[in-house]
Amino acid sequence: EVRVRARVLDGQDRARIDQVITLSSDTFNAGRSRECLLTIPLARLAPGEYLLRVDASAGGDQATRQLRFRVQ
Repeated sequence: EVRVRARVLDGQDRARIDQVITLSSDTFNAGRSRECLLTIPLARLAPGEYLLRVDASAGGDQATRQLRFRVQ
């Protein structure tokens, strides 16, 4: 299984949105990848700068990706 955690952090590093999903290992393709759809309810965020942080972990392996965005 792969555990995926997506968080939207505000300018003070507080989590405004925090989602966790678990992906079954048998749903991955031969290249060890698969699509993962997350819903980020932007209507819940006040205007400002945010950081989307996605952490994926399986066994002892972990990967992290980050993306900055602005809500106007």
